Amino acid sequence: MGNRLREAGSERLEAATERPDVWGRGRWRLRDLRGRDRLFAIALLVLVLTPFAVALVRAFGDGWIPSGDEANIATRGLDVFSRHPPLTGLPSTSLLYGDQIATNHPGPIEFYLLAVPVRVLGMSAGPLLTAAVINAAFSLIALWAFFRRLGLTAMLWAGVLLLAVMWSAGTAVLTDTLSSSMTMYSVVCVAVLAWALVDGDLRLLPLASLVASYAAQQHLAAALVVLALMVVALSALSIQIVIRVRRGDTTIVKAALRWAAGAAAIAAVCWTPVAIDEITGHPGNLTKIVRFARDNTRPTMGLKSGLYQALHSVAPPTILSRTDTTGLFFLNAPRPLQMSLGVLVVAALVALAWETRYRSPAVARLALVALVLLAAGIVNGSNVPRGVESVKLNLYRWTWALALLTWTALGLGIAHLARRATSKIAIAHRATRLIRPALLLVVALIAGSILLVSGSDDHNRERPEFRAEKRIITQVLAHVDRHHPVYITSNGNDATLSVAPYIIFRLVQAGLHVEVTAFGTSTAGIGRAYQPGSHPTRIVVSSGKAERASGPGRLIALEPFGPGRTARYDELSATRTALLDRLSAEARGVKVELAPGARALIDREYSGLPRYQLDQLLDGLPTDPLTAFEDPTFVKLVLAGILRSPVVNKSKLRELADLPTYRYRGTYGDEQVEVHVINPT
Repeated sequence: MGNRLREAGSERLEAATERPDVWGRGRWRLRDLRGRDRLFAIALLVLVLTPFAVALVRAFGDGWIPSGDEANIATRGLDVFSRHPPLTGLPSTSLLYGDQIATNHPGPIEFYLLAVPVRVLGMSAGPLLTAAVINAAFSLIALWAFFRRLGLTAMLWAGVLLLAVMWSAGTAVLTDTLSSSMTMYSVVCVAVLAWALVDGDLRLLPLASLVASYAAQQHLAAALVVLALMVVALSALSIQIVIRVRRGDTTIVKAALRWAAGAAAIAAVCWTPVAIDEITGHPGNLTKIVRFARDNTRPTMGLKSGLYQALHSVAPPTILSRTDTTGLFFLNAPRPLQMSLGVLVVAALVALAWETRYRSPAVARLALVALVLLAAGIVNGSNVPRGVESVKLNLYRWTWALALLTWTALGLGIAHLARRATSKIAIAHRATRLIRPALLLVVALIAGSILLVSGSDDHNRERPEFRAEKRIITQVLAHVDRHHPVYITSNGNDATLSVAPYIIFRLVQAGLHVEVTAFGTSTAGIGRAYQPGSHPTRIVVSSGKAERASGPGRLIALEPFGPGRTARYDELSATRTALLDRLSAEARGVKVELAPGARALIDREYSGLPRYQLDQLLDGLPTDPLTAFEDPTFVKLVLAGILRSPVVNKSKLRELADLPTYRYRGTYGDEQVEVHVINPT
């Protein structure tokens, strides 16, 4: 009886608009929870951590090793205690665009967090557990901030949406040390903490400084979003401090200075390596980033694309309703109904911010911060460089944060309005006691789905290479001369982007001195530049077609990613080439005319490359038909009847579409990788 009375009192208190003046600190404390409420909080904690346990089990089951950029990150983690500690993040792809300004991602904070775990826990457990702990911490901090500002029910509702984020984005990202993957939950946490600061929670300023520093340093795609959120949060907090001082609050200045000093100290520690690089660089990386941001010569996706990305995030069915999402999803135009619903969602946020500004200002401010994130996301999305990188999902991780913030605000706003409308109805008041168990049940169902069902986004993209790389490194370690440096060169997609970084990491881990080309030092570290007089053992890593191994030196490893060259493969290849040559001859030089209703057909059926790439294929069809007909999505659309001209042989086109695909197992399309060694002599 006593527990029920305390819980009922807690619910009535939480339903109140404000507690007594607690500006600058939290309104709710976890240690004050009693009885059933405490059990709800503990259960939510367990359920939120469940996907992280699932992700770790899956990663270890896949035989995860740091391959590709994860290997580069692990190598830089080993460098933290060397004579050349990292001062910036890994190289970005900015070199591909505009004035070809080569920038790195802003900061090396992740390398420093990995330094000890990689050395103590090993190459697999170290990175996996570090990423899981960091992302779990961000998730729990976000939920705690909701509780601290709005109470248990709000935390449970946010927990539903956070589990939906984990279900939608897949479990692989929870343990992936890749810089762009590690932005996802850090940006979610920054967005929630920014709202807490806007709501006057001064004591969270140091924590926000730490999380924002981490998120901003990870990837260029997150830096603008984080900057916008923190500028708004700090501006709103400063305005509130000034207002309170003018009203005669004599204690607020001292408290504000104390917490601001703590935040500044944390930021100074986090950004010290970046500052050193900026001072010693010629120019520093931050200067390069600013130049890249100001470069107007590079083609970007444009404002329309930014709007599409935001609409896919918040308009039903939102990004939270789908799995195995690719970057292509965000680049295609939403359907007219979804556009209309997106406008209604934005209007609802504006109305919510206005309607609840007095009765529930915390909810109103949450809606405002969601609108800020929406605007920052549109600007960020519109500046995505137009090119091959635009189809990468990692450029759009901020969309999940926007979806979570938007629908948390709308859900709390609807609950606020419903509470007002039913405040005098006794049965409605009794029904509110079922809200918390219902929300916890939904969280449990989503967690169960994550546990029982897996898709492509629940496994690391480099998984096809893991077994081959383990066999390769055994041979490399057995054949290198440990008394000389080891000079690593590579050619081929899988060799350069996946296998060679793993070999470099393992050799560094084994204590060997590794040397790379001048270009390779951007990922392997400046201290590993090739020295002509060092007489190194040279390791040449190559990948490509499954043919007889050839190359300089002695072959020490040959690992096929696919079934190898067979008579059936050669037959299919010859047939495909003949069909492509005939279709290309029919289309070359002929003016392109779309059939009536083609645009509607494309809008209805199209899935694949982003629309601008489809337009490029159509524009280039008279001069480069081979490229167009090599794209299976384009072939599918032509068979569906989008072209009036040129007229091509539909039976040959259908034969091309029906040819079996020769599937490679390499992440980047190569059939095999081979390793040669050239001894110092």
